[in-house]
Amino acid sequence: MKSAFYLPLVVLLIAAFFMTPAIADPSSHPTKTTVFNDEIECAACGEKVEVTLIGSTNTMGYSDLDMRPAEMQRSTMPMWIQYCPHCGYCASSLNFLIDGAGDVIDSEEYKTQLENENYPEIANHFLCSAMIYENAEEYLNAAWHTVYAAWACDDSGNDNAAVCRMQAVELFETSMDRDEDFGTNLVDFCILTDLLRRSGEFHRAIDSATEALDSDMEDDICEAILEFQIELALDEDSECYTVGDIPNVDELFKEN
Repeated sequence: MKSAFYLPLVVLLIAAFFMTPAIADPSSHPTKTTVFNDEIECAACGEKVEVTLIGSTNTMGYSDLDMRPAEMQRSTMPMWIQYCPHCGYCASSLNFLIDGAGDVIDSEEYKTQLENENYPEIANHFLCSAMIYENAEEYLNAAWHTVYAAWACDDSGNDNAAVCRMQAVELFETSMDRDEDFGTNLVDFCILTDLLRRSGEFHRAIDSATEALDSDMEDDICEAILEFQIELALDEDSECYTVGDIPNVDELFKEN
């Protein structure tokens, strides 16, 4: 059974990707993120686990070029993953057992990643979840959880962010090869291109952006993003940028 727990979050990220300051009027959004605690049963071991869930949040401003949202949604990332301290299960929702999760949780590779001191704790949780998804051949879920691990590394100034990004690229490409509904629009290529550029794979980033621009897919904003990515890659610039950094982006939003 394929899980779809990542889908609502990815839909929110896509919406945030195209968020403009005009749309993000503070008067039309909640003034803060609200959270609440709940006790759920871990589907892997049956133990009760207290988790923190998002009640409401908002996004005001432009997302990063890899779709990481602006605040306040940006700071809700610790609540995108749940961890069972009893058995080590990591998942978007502990009360749902991903196919084959038990065998992965018992593996030495999983246990090593879970306690890997070279990564922030939350990155380990996302990477462990990605391992479970990959084992279940849910490569798109695995890719996104690996991207989240990269973001967690970014927040900690951890150089393994680039390692996570390249792992995510491989998983996204596998997802495309298996027709998992990735690579069918320019937004997907914007994500891939940014992952490659942020990892220092400048030639591959240029190739990715060029392939997308030469395709039959059309979207004025995404085309501007990809052209901007090419400029950055030619300058061997691996820094983080937002959609708002694109030249004349406000005019593009008005036209679209």
